[in-house]
Amino acid sequence: MEKIINYTIGLHTAFPEECICGGVQGEHRATALYFSPDAELAEVIEAHRAQGTPVWLQIDAVSLSGELAETEKREGDNLFAPFYLTSKITSSGLDCIIVVRIFVGGEKNWELCKAQMQLYFTPSPIGLGFSIENKGKNDISKKAEEIMLELTEKAEEIEQTLNAKVDAVRASSQSVARHLNQVKEIADENQKTILEFSEGTTVVFTGKRVNGSSKITLAVDEELSEISENPVQNKAITLGIKSAVENKAQEITNELTEKINSGIAELSAEIGEAEQNFTAELNSVRQDLTVETGVSGIWQYEKWPNGTLKCFAEKTVAVKPETAWGDAHFYAAVGAIAFPDMFKDVPQLVLSVEDSGANFLVTKRSTEKTNTGIIYVLALQKFTEEQSVRICMSACGKWK
Repeated sequence: MEKIINYTIGLHTAFPEECICGGVQGEHRATALYFSPDAELAEVIEAHRAQGTPVWLQIDAVSLSGELAETEKREGDNLFAPFYLTSKITSSGLDCIIVVRIFVGGEKNWELCKAQMQLYFTPSPIGLGFSIENKGKNDISKKAEEIMLELTEKAEEIEQTLNAKVDAVRASSQSVARHLNQVKEIADENQKTILEFSEGTTVVFTGKRVNGSSKITLAVDEELSEISENPVQNKAITLGIKSAVENKAQEITNELTEKINSGIAELSAEIGEAEQNFTAELNSVRQDLTVETGVSGIWQYEKWPNGTLKCFAEKTVAVKPETAWGDAHFYAAVGAIAFPDMFKDVPQLVLSVEDSGANFLVTKRSTEKTNTGIIYVLALQKFTEEQSVRICMSACGKWK
């Protein structure tokens, strides 16, 4: 069934002034706004038209994000035709401000009056078969997915850092191994030279007057010496080189061990910090996902961990608006409707009314912590017989 919302526009204000439910998020042309001028505004418009001055109306729908969702200009007899809410207006789910301006044109256009109406949209209005829990859960699921994606990216960054440091350690180890192999080759070659000289050397002389050979034994210094004139000192040199190489190898090994231990400690600290951040984020997501829902009387409620309490209900009543309210309205009092015994303070209450002929408006007086306060159903004409209407209610406050 088409939802109809009636607004009365005057030269200085619009009625009703409170935020009204504009329907379900994503609906297209399921809600119609009717703008009716009050007696004073209607008289002014007719006076201008009688003088042949053009009168035109501009409607702009702006979401709370600042996006202009819809705009429409009207002239002539189509001035106050129904304005339908399109999916472009309702799809974001954000509250929407409907700005209605009436201009008078002549040699110079000027604004005759301006009115603003605020609408909100819900994924689960009572009686239309939607679940109000879906939007909250979808938003929280989306938040959980974003947090998990961020943690995954952080884990990949840590893994890349670990791999880079392991590669650096591996490269350093390979370099040390190459140096040790080179030293070992030098030592082996020197040792071989020492053995050759130690076992004896045969010197052969060749020339015109040489007719024989002689075997000599070369002496090898046992220790490094700065004053020895013996040309064969390989053993002493080798022992000195070997000792120096062993000391350098031990120094490199100690330095490498220290770097590896330092790297392991640093990586352990980073891993521990990442685990703490992951646990904190996960606990936050779990807490946000915990929502208590239930039913209390005619009310459906949601209790959120941050202390927010949302209640939704509808009630069908029979009314007979026959008591005059000013010069152009009639009303019938419905009375106060009790809230669930959960609100810590007076909540914010939003009302709307639905009927088969779109004849009525609704307002309230003095919302209390325990009840809605007196609710009034208004009509632009007097009704002498009871009419059936459905009052939709949305209350939002704190439970702790």
